[in-house]
Amino acid sequence: MNLQQSRYGRLIVAILMAGIALAALVVAVRQSSSAQSSRERQVDNEIPKHVPIKVKLKAEKEKKFKDLGNPNWVRDFELEVTNTSDKPIYFLEFLLELPETVSENNNPIAFSLRYGRIDFIHFNTRPTDTDVPIQPGETHNFTIDEMDSTARVRNLIHISQRIISACCYE
Repeated sequence: MNLQQSRYGRLIVAILMAGIALAALVVAVRQSSSAQSSRERQVDNEIPKHVPIKVKLKAEKEKKFKDLGNPNWVRDFELEVTNTSDKPIYFLEFLLELPETVSENNNPIAFSLRYGRIDFIHFNTRPTDTDVPIQPGETHNFTIDEMDSTARVRNLIHISQRIISACCYE
């Protein structure tokens, strides 16, 4: 019984850590006036330092993603997340927010990046044999889902090009 309680205790801690990351994380991509003058997209990592994950853009794709003139930047986005804790992570969700880019109906554009079953948002959810956690020291790469992004990308590219034209070439 003690072993089972210990296992559940560790599982609850892992789920709570993932929940903290979910609740506290917004990776915001902004096109500030200083970024536009350098023609580079800025990324703000707003994950609290105590959350045991390391987040960074994939080095091979970072330059293409940050290029404001790249119409395919969504396809070039890749976020590397490393589990720096000593516990497995069964669920993570990030919000890639584009605060200065809005849709035609003036709503901000954002993409959700998720790892694991959505059921893990409930604290009483237990892992099953099919759940594959991000083990301590392991890295998972997040990309923007092609199906999720297709319609938004067309609209976003059009809006981004208008913003770049208005800000950088006049």
